[in-house]
Amino acid sequence: MNHLEISGNKLAKEPRNNWVATDILGVNATEVNLGKDKTVKHMHFLVKFVELQLRMILHNNRLTGTHPYQSSPIVWPMMLRGISYWTEASSNGQIYLTGNIAGWWIGLTCIGVFSMIYMGHMILQKRDKVMMHEATRIRLTRTGGFFLLLWAMHYFPFFLMGRCLFLHHYLPAMACNYLLLGTVFDYLFVDGINTPISYQPHDKKFSLNQARLKLKSFVAAGILIGMQFMVYLFLSPLTYGTPGLSAEEATRRKVLKTWDIQFGK
Repeated sequence: MNHLEISGNKLAKEPRNNWVATDILGVNATEVNLGKDKTVKHMHFLVKFVELQLRMILHNNRLTGTHPYQSSPIVWPMMLRGISYWTEASSNGQIYLTGNIAGWWIGLTCIGVFSMIYMGHMILQKRDKVMMHEATRIRLTRTGGFFLLLWAMHYFPFFLMGRCLFLHHYLPAMACNYLLLGTVFDYLFVDGINTPISYQPHDKKFSLNQARLKLKSFVAAGILIGMQFMVYLFLSPLTYGTPGLSAEEATRRKVLKTWDIQFGK
């Protein structure tokens, strides 16, 4: 009768079923896909941006495994814990991820300094007192406020994540913190601001329309750079994994008790 019979599991959707097709008759899948309309649906930028953020948060929250060197976001600004990347017992070499603790603590201090300057200005403004020239205020608050906002946006969302987190997740926020440090340094140690400024109409009576570097500017910059360079040299064996450190040397580089450096006492 020219009938064909197929015998198999009646539960067609059973995962253990193995279907084998020796011949495919008709149009293949490639030809079908080529004939489809490939017009991409237009999405507004904000819709794509929100979807991207939600997807990242969703997938990050699925990384719920634990790790010996994971850390909480609350400890990142003070760098209370690093990450051990590599160790070699024969030479006592190790790579332990830390930031430049001098720069990180100075940056954290600048967040507080900027906040106090801004709040002090707001309080005095309510009392009709002038703390700084309007051009200086606009340059400080707009530039510093922007960098502070960037720092917050790159830092605080990690508190909402349920995934395993590490110190290196703070690096983008720390870059924004260094930008804020430059803004605060410019306000404290550099007289005047470079024009043009976002202040209209232009105040011709404002005499400091050009930034002026004085002795205090170079002294402050030298101290900041020198402190960070000394810390860099001191921690370089942990940064590059060479030379290997003795137990005493490793313990000496344990700046904070919470650092879990290997081969120490």
